[in-house]
Amino acid sequence: MSPRPTGAAADEEPSDEPATPNRHLVASVLHGLTILDMFNRSRRSIAIGEMAKQLGLHKSSASRLAATLAAAGYLEPDAQAGVYRLGGRLAAVGRLAAEDVDVERTVTPFLEELTWITGETGHLAILDGKDSRTLAVTDGWHTVRMHSWVGKVSPAYCSSMGKALLAGRSDDEVRELYRGEQFETFTQHTVGSIQSLIRDLDVLRARGYGFDDEELEVGLRCVSAPIVDGDEMPQRHPRQDP
Repeated sequence: MSPRPTGAAADEEPSDEPATPNRHLVASVLHGLTILDMFNRSRRSIAIGEMAKQLGLHKSSASRLAATLAAAGYLEPDAQAGVYRLGGRLAAVGRLAAEDVDVERTVTPFLEELTWITGETGHLAILDGKDSRTLAVTDGWHTVRMHSWVGKVSPAYCSSMGKALLAGRSDDEVRELYRGEQFETFTQHTVGSIQSLIRDLDVLRARGYGFDDEELEVGLRCVSAPIVDGDEMPQRHPRQDP
């Protein structure tokens, strides 16, 4: 009897279950999660060939992985053959995960670092209708500092955080939000029209951060920036006393 060959044929398909650093992990599951991680805001659809290249797998193996994810609702075929985009099932899972996130506990270390660096009071807020609603606060260490509290509500059109949040919406969405609105004037610097607000938002989008220069209260100046994605949060550095 001839000895059984030990080498793989040149056209043999590579295994889609290679060894993992931990023998208790399932390689195919890790590959599927890696495919999902390949998507981002500028990469909405991905071809099978791209998946295979990044995973180091044969195209047929990547195709089976993508088809499995699509069958479960986590991917869906794009109009172009062999190309996939994210499926609706991820949105449902994301909503469930978001409900369990303790926003204040998560963001407080970053606010504390910001406060130690600047000495100023730090805030985190969300857009609640036409208002900016504060979710977390860290008090500044300057003798003269802003007093604030969780739950504080300010008009979005004339607050620094509110403008940072409005900047994430299109101009048409902002116009619709304030359709027929008469802007209340709090100081001589308060924006008085939707046109002025849109101009401020355009500057904020281009610059990446915004200001409130005594628009809400005389003597109060604030600076803000939007958090557009949790993955884009800056790396924290060791804190030093002021």
